[in-house]
Amino acid sequence: MMDRTIAPEIKPIDEITFLHPEKETVNGMHFYFMSGLDVDVLKIEMVVKGGSVWQQRVLQASFTNKMLKKGTISYDAQKLALKIDYSGSFIETSTDKDKANITLYTTHEALNEMLPVLIEMYATSVFPPEELKKLQAIEKNNYLVNQEKVAYLASKHFQKALFQNHPYGRLAEEQDFDTITVKDLKDFYETYYLNENINVYVSGMITDKVKEKILNSFSVLELPSFDAYPEIKRIDKSNKEVLKIGKPDALQAAIRMGKILPGRTHEDYVNLQFFSMVLGGYFGSRLMKNIREEKGFTYGIYSSYQNNLFASFMVIGTEVKNDVLPQALEEIYKEINRLTAEEIPDEELQKVKTYILGKFLKSCDGAFEQMENFKLLNENNLPENFFQEYINKINRITAKDILETAGKYFSSKEDWVEVTVANFK
Repeated sequence: MMDRTIAPEIKPIDEITFLHPEKETVNGMHFYFMSGLDVDVLKIEMVVKGGSVWQQRVLQASFTNKMLKKGTISYDAQKLALKIDYSGSFIETSTDKDKANITLYTTHEALNEMLPVLIEMYATSVFPPEELKKLQAIEKNNYLVNQEKVAYLASKHFQKALFQNHPYGRLAEEQDFDTITVKDLKDFYETYYLNENINVYVSGMITDKVKEKILNSFSVLELPSFDAYPEIKRIDKSNKEVLKIGKPDALQAAIRMGKILPGRTHEDYVNLQFFSMVLGGYFGSRLMKNIREEKGFTYGIYSSYQNNLFASFMVIGTEVKNDVLPQALEEIYKEINRLTAEEIPDEELQKVKTYILGKFLKSCDGAFEQMENFKLLNENNLPENFFQEYINKINRITAKDILETAGKYFSSKEDWVEVTVANFK
């Protein structure tokens, strides 16, 4: 019998077995099938180059994506929602800076009924004006509510300052919700959705019959080729900027600070991600211990390394009481400076290695999760061995490596963007 008073042995993670999807191409569209579930669930995710970086005016990308569920040539918004609900399925749409997604979760039994619905949503959306008015009202109200939140304001102004004149830095203002039109959405839809540059990721319980059904259903789409995407330059460096945004009557102050850093293919990427994790990437991080546990300035503080097609960056974020804002900023810079001056102890080094690799191992648990990892590789043109090399580098990393990387990228404040929103009295 297992003795549960004894903690299980911690074993090193040096290799993970990755599932490899089967690839098919139909009418220029690429399909990837990954089977690995014993339950009757299917996830079909369509990914198009329809993120906000490609839009000619703000809100085009997100509104186009949201409106896909608001009416097709056969269904109005209510009938479409009821048909999806009655089948026991679920369809979600989402956008980010680079991509747009349409995802169907369904069962084998409902697949015959839901595939035509998914394809019709994608290929024959009609963008009813009355539904756009409803969406405008809802999103404008959400915007106005968020404008009262210091965390939202800090994130918004941080993005604008970090990306400046780049498309990533163009964010919506109040008047934009009133001026977006059906024509704006149709123009974006016809340009960036209705072309053969689609990747379809299918995961779950996949049989030969399911695979054949999906490929045959999508074969009705004969879409044109398209490569006339605007030229977008990658951002390699940020410019120093310190912004103080006044918010009268605010009970808390928000901090967002960070800088542009190299992307996933750079030789320093793993070291930089490790640095961010030590600084504020998990509950036992330097910033959490200092700002939360020792000083009691905040409930939570984080450091996050984020990657997009045309920029990668680190951001530190927290909310604190107005009267401790200067001290909080001082302590954040203090922790950054410590990492540029002192090697981290071996115990902390090993703990962070274990955390990073354990978290990554969890992200590989199942067909849905493994497909997410493959999608990351595929959509970002990363090599097939990227994750194994990532694991190898984490295992090899030393305290000296982190110290040298910290000194190289964080010894100066010259390219830091610092945004604070508070009731500055």
